[in-house]
Amino acid sequence: MNNKILATLAAVVLGATSLGVQAGGRHHDDRHDRHDNRARARVVHVQPIVERVRFSVPVEHCWNERERHVQRGGDRTAATVAGGAVGAVIGNRVGDGRGVATVAGAIAGAVIGSELAGDGRREVHYRDVRRCEVRHEDRFERRVVAYRVTYEHRGRREVARLAYDPGRYVAIADVRRRG
Repeated sequence: MNNKILATLAAVVLGATSLGVQAGGRHHDDRHDRHDNRARARVVHVQPIVERVRFSVPVEHCWNERERHVQRGGDRTAATVAGGAVGAVIGNRVGDGRGVATVAGAIAGAVIGSELAGDGRREVHYRDVRRCEVRHEDRFERRVVAYRVTYEHRGRREVARLAYDPGRYVAIADVRRRG
């Protein structure tokens, strides 16, 4: 029975010693941090660094313009010839092929065609036309550009600027690389 007690006592002492070594391992010197990429420090405070940032946005601007449209009267010569031809055909039908009716129809058709063509004046019309263009406008907004991180490492408070919010713990390798 004494052997069992001694064995139990030895196991308890050995377990306590190993726990002390593990607890003591957390407080090691800086040399271990340099080579241990897993070393972390407790974050005490994180303050976002905010700056006013300018950026450009394409914006479509549209407006209505009044456009002047000039329309000329018909071509008088072409209308006279066309009217004469139509009048000659009609006169020929009405006069049963007699030449006098054909000539009278051609003259009447030419006069009517000339009158319908107008006197060559121009007619002015206006219409609304929608026009658009893209312009770039400057806009401003406040954005988080970095974080000021206060952390505790080996009993000292230190501050570093990081591009991200580290959360509750920060990797010492990240702080040394960026800080």
